[in-house]
Amino acid sequence: MKYSEYTVDQIMDYKNYQQVCNAFFNLASDEETMEKLKSILFYGGYGNYNISSDAVRKSNPSIERRKRMSMAYLIIRNPETFDFLAENNINLFHGTNANALPGIMQNGICSSEETKRNGDQVTTGEEWSRMAEDRDFVSLTDVLDIAIEYSSISSNNNDLNFPVIFGTTTEDVKTLNTPVIGTDIPEVGVDKKLPKEDIKVVLAPGDKIDIVEQYVDESIQILEMDDLNARFYYMDDTGTIELYPEEYNKLINTLANQTKSNTR
Repeated sequence: MKYSEYTVDQIMDYKNYQQVCNAFFNLASDEETMEKLKSILFYGGYGNYNISSDAVRKSNPSIERRKRMSMAYLIIRNPETFDFLAENNINLFHGTNANALPGIMQNGICSSEETKRNGDQVTTGEEWSRMAEDRDFVSLTDVLDIAIEYSSISSNNNDLNFPVIFGTTTEDVKTLNTPVIGTDIPEVGVDKKLPKEDIKVVLAPGDKIDIVEQYVDESIQILEMDDLNARFYYMDDTGTIELYPEEYNKLINTLANQTKSNTR
């Protein structure tokens, strides 16, 4: 199965990418995990799952590397979450603060303009609307790492001040009006709002799952995505990739301790 427009050579043509790939491979606990990592990092998909959504138009090798590395990290940290995404073909994400959960469960994921039309206060909002102007569409990206960045925006609500990421599918978005948007971000815009019915999953830190369950409908899956802002690498869509040895060693110790706890 062909997942990507880029060849393996195009993706691997950056020394730090190979370094981070090797770091991931060293973290694989079994052959199945290694197979998933290699398939994602080298080819951009696994089985019938393509991590790239054909709804998102902007792409280049740097963006593709970033997309693959964030999925590889999910395989290592929360393999059950990756499996759910893969089995349900979920490859579009929207990151925000949990402060938005009550409003989203009532109205769907609304643009800042739509939120105001509903008579509600914009309490979270994407980085774009904070820095520039209100948008009348909801931004979705197939780069999980970018959704993580959006989820890092904090709020003033102490009880719900933690990141969450919503996931949906290309098929769901294709049934909605998707306006053309001109930014440097790999994203697709959904006009006014993403209906609650099209939200397939909410990803949240493991220690916040109980809180999320109080707000999210039973029809929406809630899954763990830990250490959203404590990855052992840095990357962006300009091509910059860095490996952080200290964070990497912390992750090795965390995974080792988890293994010990599971075998007791």
